[in-house]
Amino acid sequence: MYVHLLRQGAQVLEVVGTFGPHVIVLDLVMPDASGLELAEQIRGRYGEDGPVLVAITAYSSDSDRRLAKVAGFHDFVAKPYDPQALLRRIASLRPKT
Repeated sequence: MYVHLLRQGAQVLEVVGTFGPHVIVLDLVMPDASGLELAEQIRGRYGEDGPVLVAITAYSSDSDRRLAKVAGFHDFVAKPYDPQALLRRIASLRPKT
């Protein structure tokens, strides 16, 4: 398994095209980008054959969850979260290779 860590949301679309991830974990609120908008762009570009998208956010209302689902996220994790639990969730979501 390979992991690519990005510190700028604006880099996501470029890296998705070159790195070809199976799973993308995106914060919904980043200083330079909206995770919701990035998810919509990824879904628009790759459709359901694209990477599994997992939303991470401190905003966890029902409305936030609905917006994430509409944007194309497969799962939603509220902060704070247990890193081991997150890894287990990702393992259960990602496509088998």
